Amino acid sequence: MIKAISSSSSTVLQRRAVMAATKPNLKITVTSDLACPWCYVGLRRLDKALARMPEVKADKEWHAFLLDWGAHASGLPIQEALAKKFGSQGEQIMQRIFDAGRPDGAEFANWKWRANTVKGHMLVALARRYGKSHEANELLFLKSYETGENISDTDVILDVGRQLGLPEEELQASFSSGGLDEGLLKEVQQSDTFAKQE
Repeated sequence: MIKAISSSSSTVLQRRAVMAATKPNLKITVTSDLACPWCYVGLRRLDKALARMPEVKADKEWHAFLLDWGAHASGLPIQEALAKKFGSQGEQIMQRIFDAGRPDGAEFANWKWRANTVKGHMLVALARRYGKSHEANELLFLKSYETGENISDTDVILDVGRQLGLPEEELQASFSSGGLDEGLLKEVQQSDTFAKQE
């Protein structure tokens, strides 16, 4: 009888150990703007730090923080945007970002646009419903800073959504030519408001 109880208890403990091993033991919530190059550097540093701790299972979830709700709807060429905001110091600021990011893997190989990020954040919100907000954020950062694409563009947003395997019908409904999904837009607005209150 005692032996049977001991065996049963051992099985339960083994099951619990397996369950614990398959669940993330650290949840990281990040608020950032896709138009923020320092946020891209931060993502690379976060991934680098976690890579040094293979015993840590981290669930990374991204939320919106918009630096400029009034950004040009189609985005602006990055040189023009930096000159508009920082004047003659734009090039120097850009170089400082490059120097800080490259040691951690943020190469900034082809940064061409200062995007309007509303659609990008809506895609991240949609991806979050499927547990893929980190992957969405990373792909959008790569598109923006490494491959020179304009993430203000609906076609780029749809391409990222398809790479993530998000349902085509939801992508079309959320980013159709008839307008943006109001539920996702409200979710982005709420995340942004909450982040700015903290």
